[in-house]
Amino acid sequence: MSIDTEVALAELGHVCGQRRALTAVSGRCSASTAAVLRNIRNNRLYRCLVDSWAEFCASRIHVSRRHADRIIALLDEFGPAYFELAELTGITPDQYRRIHPIIQQHGNSLTPDGLSLIPEKVDDIVVAIDKFLDEAEAAATPRTRDGSLSSRAAALSHTAAKLAAAYRRILARPIPSHDRQIVLSSLRQSIAALTAVK
Repeated sequence: MSIDTEVALAELGHVCGQRRALTAVSGRCSASTAAVLRNIRNNRLYRCLVDSWAEFCASRIHVSRRHADRIIALLDEFGPAYFELAELTGITPDQYRRIHPIIQQHGNSLTPDGLSLIPEKVDDIVVAIDKFLDEAEAAATPRTRDGSLSSRAAALSHTAAKLAAAYRRILARPIPSHDRQIVLSSLRQSIAALTAVK
């Protein structure tokens, strides 16, 4: 067996062992797993085992080819930073896409003082992400000065969307069951208050 074949098989073994990470909600996986997938696809290492990339995805890592390609595309677009944040906070690709320019302005850091991407700092990280999302939304939202009813309704709708996104981010993170119940109770109260508006 050649050295190239041995390396290919080792990488294939690694990614096959990581299939649970690939099938997680929102396609979250580590940047290293995404990089291994990209290497296997781009260098056609899967041919040691099967004839096609689609067959490798279906039979060896139990995800669709499209799903694997999407993971690789996220790595190509954002680099490893997205995967680190997604693992910690549950941030979606669309949310990250909106704040990516802001993070780049900070030198790929979440704060000017270099907030570390570690589980112990997850609450601070979520606060920083929320701040960046607010900045991105403010920049993208046209300012209306007329005070018309339609402008105020649009602003309220925008606020409701931000609230829903904030709940999604909290619930996407691994949090203790008791805390999750508190958040869900708060969500139910918010829904009830909006539903009561007639």
